[in-house]
Amino acid sequence: MRSETLGLSSDSKGNVYFCETKKRRIYKWSAETNAVTFLADFPFQPFATATDSEDNLLVVARYDPQPGYMVNGEQERVKILPDDNEAYSSWGNSGWASYAYSIDPNDPDNTFKVMPRIATTDIKDFSKTYYPSGRWHYTFDDAAVYYPDSAFVAPDGITYIQEVYDIGRTADLNAAVPGESIYALDEINMRTLKMDVGEKGKLTDLREVLPRGQYSTAVDNDGNLYVLDGQIFVYNKNMIEIKRINLTERPLSITFGGKDGNTLFITTANSLFGVRVK
Repeated sequence: MRSETLGLSSDSKGNVYFCETKKRRIYKWSAETNAVTFLADFPFQPFATATDSEDNLLVVARYDPQPGYMVNGEQERVKILPDDNEAYSSWGNSGWASYAYSIDPNDPDNTFKVMPRIATTDIKDFSKTYYPSGRWHYTFDDAAVYYPDSAFVAPDGITYIQEVYDIGRTADLNAAVPGESIYALDEINMRTLKMDVGEKGKLTDLREVLPRGQYSTAVDNDGNLYVLDGQIFVYNKNMIEIKRINLTERPLSITFGGKDGNTLFITTANSLFGVRVK
């Protein structure tokens, strides 16, 4: 998946962002101009994007320890996470990690900042946090509700990205807001699950809602759920299928954007699509 075009997110103005991972590029679709422009190509492989309450762009990217860079007299190493994913890390990840940085989309070259890591026990002000949209995980049920010991904090000071293993291989990120619910995809068993969001983004009450699902989900302004699984399946609030959207290419990530939030954006391996849903 890492060579694909994915990692969709949108901001409060309806602008949409996505990654071209192999070329280490980030792009923006503008709700004002209806056009895609190149945004940044920092020397880190981007995996997924998100935004905070001030519309700063948050990027999860690969970081490799730098040879010869010493920390306390020892070669730099990355943190080994408690939820290390055997289903994925067994392929070999060469000791790299997934870190997060932020930029102002209006001035990316001069606003690059590494998002600091914070212990989740030290979180005080909280608005939302981000989790992987999907996981390829042998112990999915445990991984889906796992609350990590650390997170990356955004420039607004109230938005976070949970430091879990799968932020480095997910197709995109889903926001967890206390008092609401969040969806996650079990990519091995191809199913969609739902959880409740509690204090500081803790997840509970994992339950299966659909026997299909892969990579990414999105919810429209009417509460309908869009699920990727080769096609795009659309379900109402009662989980009854009401529509299917077929593309000429296999969809990888989705999000809603545009000025009214009624355009579904879809990335495939090579393309960005936009579909009006209302």
